[in-house]
Amino acid sequence: MPDPAPAILDFELHHCQGDFSLECTLRVDTPRFVGLFGPSGSGKSTLLRLLAGLEQPRNGHILANGETWYRPGLFLPPHKRRVGYVFQDARLFPHLNVNDNLLFGLRQRKQPFNQKNWQRVLDVLGLQPLLKRFPHHLSGGQQQRVAIGRALMSQPHWLLLDEPLSGLDQASKMEILPYLERIHRLNRTVTLYVSHDWYEMARLADDLIVLRNGQVSHEGPLQDVARQLALTPDSLPEHAPVNVFDTRIESCDPHRQLLQVSFGQTRLWLPADCKTARTGETVRVMLSAADIAIARQQPVESSFLNALDCIIDTIHPPRHGNHLLSLKRSGLLLLASVSVASVRKLALAVGQPVKALIKGTRVMASQAAAASIVAPIGLQSGHGQRHSSG
Repeated sequence: MPDPAPAILDFELHHCQGDFSLECTLRVDTPRFVGLFGPSGSGKSTLLRLLAGLEQPRNGHILANGETWYRPGLFLPPHKRRVGYVFQDARLFPHLNVNDNLLFGLRQRKQPFNQKNWQRVLDVLGLQPLLKRFPHHLSGGQQQRVAIGRALMSQPHWLLLDEPLSGLDQASKMEILPYLERIHRLNRTVTLYVSHDWYEMARLADDLIVLRNGQVSHEGPLQDVARQLALTPDSLPEHAPVNVFDTRIESCDPHRQLLQVSFGQTRLWLPADCKTARTGETVRVMLSAADIAIARQQPVESSFLNALDCIIDTIHPPRHGNHLLSLKRSGLLLLASVSVASVRKLALAVGQPVKALIKGTRVMASQAAAASIVAPIGLQSGHGQRHSSG
């Protein structure tokens, strides 16, 4: 899809609806994928509707690429905003085939057809084989791909996705997630993505806004907010990936079926199919705190592929029998979950050098790396290693 001019989305919104009130302020520079995360009823979908012009705020402002969409006394209608909106359900027209559903918005707005954009949308979303089908012959994931394609055909500067995977089964979600990654990579827009599924956020988002009861509780880069939420009781599900960082493929070892990836000065080995991997591509590594064990010394005869030299920065108060340890390593911050018993057994203390033993990752592919290259679960550990914590 063609690159629109660099855009800035700047808004401050105050809105009331019955007993519910929403207050949110944000400034976003393109291209960013911003996740709107929080429990149901926290105001995520309401915020998207306000930005799209489907509802009118009580007060505040919305500036988009220097153009005022809203301020008291001025309200730009939805069809005049460069927004692509995708709802929870695909909302395809059952009497139109995929080809005509994709073109419906263009025809309604009387926008010119762009052959180059059309072909890119078909390629990015894999829609070419579906063009003659009608919605009732499509799976849920295919229907959502068509809905996203319809939004992209208008070449929006801002893409608003309102829980597009919430109505899909797990297999359909896993089918469509690589397409969302591809859109973010190739379509230079501000994307606001609503979900209460942390896994989706960890896989897709650059930045995160967490809403609770209509208020922003956390905001910032995904890695920072993930660590903050990990330290907040009951904010994330158990074993949620809270160590999230993008790495670069440095080398491939087909004989051992491993990739070596780097983050700054840190190198990691990841089990993978090396056939289609290329040096320089990017993969996103996602680790839960429970996926990192701690040792005082280098393990001997262990199945761990990676033992990183780290310094204990903080030992957080115990919760449910475990401490969270904040670890520092040359620009990389990690959270590890270690039992209270192991902290005492190993006499762990702040400032102490330790080995971070990575025993499990969830690796997602971005840029040119295909999602099938890297196993969904990698770096599986053995048990009974020497010097490791429980």
